[in-house]
Formats: sequence, C-alpha cells, structure tokens
Amino acid sequence: MAEGKRPVTATIAAIIEIVFGGIGAFISLFALIGSFGMIALAGLTGIFSLVLALGGMAVCVIGLIAGIGLLTNKKNGMSLSPIWVWGTVVLFALGIVSSIIGVTAITSSSSGMMGDLSRAATELRGVGTDLGSAELNKAAAELAQAAQASSSAAGDFGIAAVIGGAIGGLFWQVAPAIAVLILLGMKPVKEFYAKAA
Repeated sequence: MAEGKRPVTATIAAIIEIVFGGIGAFISLFALIGSFGMIALAGLTGIFSLVLALGGMAVCVIGLIAGIGLLTNKKNGMSLSPIWVWGTVVLFALGIVSSIIGVTAITSSSSGMMGDLSRAATELRGVGTDLGSAELNKAAAELAQAAQASSSAAGDFGIAAVIGGAIGGLFWQVAPAIAVLILLGMKPVKEFYAKAA
C-alpha cells in the first residue's frame, strides 16, 4: 500500500476506467451474442465481429481491473491502465474498419439487388409496350425509379452509419482513454504509485 493520500487525479482515472470498463464489458456481452448471428449471415465479417467482441470484452475487463487496482492503491492499476488505453484505441480503429467493410458489403449487395430489380422493371416495360398497356409501363417506370432511389439511400445511410459510429466512438471510447492516459501521466500520480505495493 502506498503511503500518503492518493491524488485526486488517480481517483478520477480509476472511476473512468471502472465506469467505462464495466459498461463496455456489459455491452460486449450483447456484441458477442450478436456476432454469432453475424457468423451465420455474413461468414468472415461475422468472425471479424466475434474477434472484435472478444477483444472488446477483454480490454474492458482489463480496464475494470485497472480501475479497481488504482482505487486500492496497487501498482498493477498503473501497469494495466496503458493496456486498457491502447487496447481501446486499437479496438476503436478496428471497429471503424469493420464498419466500412460491412457497409461496403451491404451497399454492394443492395446495389446488386436493386440492379436486378431495375432489369426486371425494364423487362416489364417491354412487356407493357408489347401489350400496349400504359399502366404497366407506368408501373415499370415507378419500379425502376424506386430501385434507383433505394440503392442510393442504402449507400447514404451506410456512410452516415460509419460517420455516426466514428463520432460516437471518439466520445465513448477514445476520449475517456486519452483522459486516463493524461491523468495517470501526471507527476504526483506516478510518484504515488511508484511507492505502492
């Protein structure tokens, strides 16, 4: 046990690690469950999601243990905190890559389906022309328009999802990790834990 009173900055860093580590571990359980469904649907992308969920769970548990170590004035809290910080930043980056890959796959799949729908609309328009049906031609034109709009919207929503995830991750993952890194880098904190058991 270290001598003297623990610096307030160390207590704040510990609380950040416990709160974000605990909440992250809880959320990782749901990601883990969801990734099993992703494996069935998306194969390799699902396996990547499973690895990210397991990595997220491990990093969050390390953050939780590091925070508890800091609160109990143990050196291991200082040793584990950088692992939580850098693990969080790496998982954030891998999550963005995963999102881009997933959105690209969904958008290309959606584009392919919408292309098939457009081709069907063109064939339907040909049948309408052969039969002399203006209503069938109109329905085919509306179907082709809807397919084009749907394909465009899928890409737009995908891009918005990646950007939203990145912004959320910066506030939820990266900012707390950087705050802990800064707080634990302060001289009084280092000196306090240098004397710790």
